[in-house]
Parts: sequence; structure tokens; C-alpha cells
Amino acid sequence: MSRVLLVSEPGLDGVFRHVEALTDFLLQRGHEVHLAYSDVRSSDRLALLVERIRGAGGRVLNLRVGNAPGPSDMPAFLRLRKFAREINPDVIHAHSSKAGALVRGLRIVGVRARLIYTPHAYFGMSGGKGMKALIFNSIERALGRIGTTVNLSEGE
Repeated sequence: MSRVLLVSEPGLDGVFRHVEALTDFLLQRGHEVHLAYSDVRSSDRLALLVERIRGAGGRVLNLRVGNAPGPSDMPAFLRLRKFAREINPDVIHAHSSKAGALVRGLRIVGVRARLIYTPHAYFGMSGGKGMKALIFNSIERALGRIGTTVNLSEGE
């Protein structure tokens, strides 16, 4: 069986429900599942998922980041790099723009696990203008060829 590290920034709504269902699917099939998450945008179900993964023998890491680029990103990236090196996963699957940037950045610092990124309609897709959209779109362009991207909609 595989050792899988799931990484997700939001702990609520559609992205979280997807990660929750994927976790259950992987655990039911005997895979070793670990989770890096953020409780900044959280729900009651996130705490239950964290405990379910711990109960199955997986490790968890709270990245403590929001969805917008910010000063907490670099410390989160360094903690994620250390976590990934300790776990040595076969696959790292990122969910959301923030997780996608952090995970794909791991390739640049030598993490060699198979990388999968599911954007879940990344921020820049809204067509908005301004600094935030420019930053997200620039990140997507810079990291777009790292790993395998799994799109869930035609718009992605």
C-alpha cells in the first residue's frame, strides 16, 4: 500500500469535503494517510478528520495559513518540507491554491514524492484584477508544470 500525504488549506466547504471523502477512501483501502491542514478556515468536521487520521496511525501538521499569500507562508513551507521528509510519502496530493503552491514548491527543495495538485477552482480563475489576482496567477504560471494537475471542472 502507499504512503499518502494530503495537504489542504481550507478545513471547510467543498475542498474539505473532497479531502474528507478521499481520506476515507484511502484509509478503507489500507493506505497510510497523513494530513497537513490549516485551521485558519475551519469547521467542526476538520477536528474529527484530524482525529480519524491520528487514530489510523497517520501524522498531522497544522500549517496555520490562510488562503491569501502572507507572512505565515514561508514558516508553513519549512514545516511542510520537514514533515514530508520525515514521512517520506509516495504521493503528496495538494488541495487548493495555497496547498498547491506549498506542495509544488517542495519539488524545488528536493522532495521527490509524486506530486498531485487539485486546484478546486483556484483564486485567479475568477477573472478578478488587482494585486491578489496577479500574485495567484503568477504562482500558477511559475509552478504549473510541476507535478500532475487534476482538474475537477472544465473551467479549471
